[in-house]
Amino acid sequence: MKKLKLLFNVSEAALTAAVFVLVTALVPMDIILKLVSQSVINGNPCLYDALISVNVSTMWGYVVPFVLFYVLYIQKYDLNSAIVIRRKNVRNVWINSQINMVVAAGFFSAYITVVTLTAGYLMTGKVYNWDEKFSKAFMATGDIVQNRPSLWLFIIAFVIEAFAILYVSGTLMMIMWWLTNNQWAGFLAALAVSSFENMAYMGFLTYYYKLRGNIYMNGVQIWRNILYPLILCLAVSLVTTVIIRRKDFFR
Repeated sequence: MKKLKLLFNVSEAALTAAVFVLVTALVPMDIILKLVSQSVINGNPCLYDALISVNVSTMWGYVVPFVLFYVLYIQKYDLNSAIVIRRKNVRNVWINSQINMVVAAGFFSAYITVVTLTAGYLMTGKVYNWDEKFSKAFMATGDIVQNRPSLWLFIIAFVIEAFAILYVSGTLMMIMWWLTNNQWAGFLAALAVSSFENMAYMGFLTYYYKLRGNIYMNGVQIWRNILYPLILCLAVSLVTTVIIRRKDFFR
């Protein structure tokens, strides 16, 4: 048992390092492809634009699949039959899985924010330029932005929305895995939902609060961009916990 746990810890460390390397490489690459390389057509980007771009596209296209795969791997140990029997209570098993999901979502959302801020500033060379002609905001709206959104509020909204994307997707994966007893069914279901949310004009979960181009006109809204994703996470947690409590895991 100790050898198995040691092997798992080594494998988890290697997978964690791999996810870090991929995120660190893909976020700057996506900023270059989506912002810097198209600056002549779509306007000169800044750090604010990098935060929007990563939230709208990079999170869904690259970060979510890798983080979900990482969570799938670490939860494989926690939902092992021997571990489940040791915990004795089905609800305790789910709560432990939820704790792991919160930790993973919080950890990676913070790391993605740091990578985006660093890469966004280095790639664009400007923190803010929405009040200038030929900026990305000017090209998108046809006018300069009069009211500059607070950078700290922007960062807080980015962290919370990244956390919500990862937590909700991961929890959907876990509940499908739990109900079907098939880990890949949960993984594919979570990818399908996240892909729909990304590609659909109006997704069911994230369209309302996602940082989009409307930030140019409306700025960061406390209710829409901060409180709503937190309420969504709480609602998903409560609903899934109720479902789990009504299921006899051991049959």
